[in-house]
Amino acid sequence: MNYMDVMDERYSCRNFDPKKDISDINLKEILEAGRKSPSSIGIEPWMFYVIESKSLKHDIRLACNNQPQVEECAKLVVVLAKIDDLRPNRPHADMMVTRRHDKSDAQKEEYKKWYKARFEGLSDEALYHYSSLQCYIASTNMVNMAASLGIQSCIVAGFDKKTLESTLNLDPLKLQVSLVLCFGYAASPRKQAQLRRSFDSVVKFIY
Repeated sequence: MNYMDVMDERYSCRNFDPKKDISDINLKEILEAGRKSPSSIGIEPWMFYVIESKSLKHDIRLACNNQPQVEECAKLVVVLAKIDDLRPNRPHADMMVTRRHDKSDAQKEEYKKWYKARFEGLSDEALYHYSSLQCYIASTNMVNMAASLGIQSCIVAGFDKKTLESTLNLDPLKLQVSLVLCFGYAASPRKQAQLRRSFDSVVKFIY
């Protein structure tokens, strides 16, 4: 499929076939689409937890307002936003802002100073907001990659964040939940065509 066909094919699937699993090859392709996603200043502030435990999937379903697709999907991926790693002088931040091999040591030091001026003193809430926005980009690429493979998805944003983070035994100073992604094969045909606003109602050219 070309990319526009992928956009037409993808929809929010709420009813997955529990008998059909996703191959390891296809799962890796989906995760690679997330890993290779662009992010602001190339900071890559994400982690992807693939939930294999059936009991844990059940607990996550409860934290996601008991939405059945969370437990019934073939593969469940929790997208996590980095928090503390984004602070200046942390190993992750230092590595990400200085990894360009075409930059001199002096240029890298200047970039570290620029990064520190921008991020120093930000609250956990501000860091989560910034990080989570980048996680949305990675999530979009993963669900579209899945659609290109004939695999449907459901993006779950309705969850009790504190409960879900406790269920996953996360340290919220380091990682917080951004989105929950359900992947699998639809149990039944799509019920209706895609609904979107018209091009002219969305796009405005400014001259």
